[in-house]
Amino acid sequence: MRPFLNKLITAQGGIPSTNPSLYPPIIIFSAYATAFLLIGFLVFLYYHTQHLIKAESRLTKILLVTCILFGFKGDLIRQPIMNFIGMRVSGFNNAFLYVIVDNIEKWIANLFLATCLVYLCPYKNKIGS
Repeated sequence: MRPFLNKLITAQGGIPSTNPSLYPPIIIFSAYATAFLLIGFLVFLYYHTQHLIKAESRLTKILLVTCILFGFKGDLIRQPIMNFIGMRVSGFNNAFLYVIVDNIEKWIANLFLATCLVYLCPYKNKIGS
């Protein structure tokens, strides 16, 4: 996806992509550490609130958890709109196509995370039942 997006932006006269190896190791470590913290927090939240999701099938649970993740991260409505506005203001002609292609990766990642949560997280037994 990224090579296609970089080619699309560069063809429109945009800024060429930066080389990730130019970042210092502490920044790369911080990015990975905070990503694992966020996933750990999401697992903790799902473990303690999964009994509140009143869905019968796992597919329905996956879709509901995916929507919750989108809302939690702002990837459903806010970020695509902000990306679209930013691209249009900067003069990018194919802003809608760029936003769709750029967000597909995020949508698939959130869907995969929700699938992992629903299938791999053990069900918490309620106390007193």
